[in-house]
Amino acid sequence: MTAAKVKIPTGAIACIDRIMRRSLGRSLTSEQSFTLWLECRSHLFSIGARKFVREIEGADGDGGLDTYVREFLMDAISQVLASMDWPMNMTPEVESNRFSIALRASMNSRGYAKLPELP
Repeated sequence: MTAAKVKIPTGAIACIDRIMRRSLGRSLTSEQSFTLWLECRSHLFSIGARKFVREIEGADGDGGLDTYVREFLMDAISQVLASMDWPMNMTPEVESNRFSIALRASMNSRGYAKLPELP
């Protein structure tokens, strides 16, 4: 019996990498990005966002997405990593801090490398 080939969604992985680098200051290995995408994909399917899954998986190699789709992916990432929605600008500071702590703890436990801080 031969193992089925898994098609790696390079567009989705590029989108995950871009958000993790630009918004969260983390660098993921290819395996970490793929695993995180599968978790986000599952979450998006669970909320009925199949259209966004197709759009994310079909994204260009630079990982750029329209704002609306990117926000869905960022919320999926935050649900997977922190079990919370990404805070909005008007979210109370206590909730934002709780989100940040949960997100950081999850990224650290998964071994996501911190990018060097810019001067």
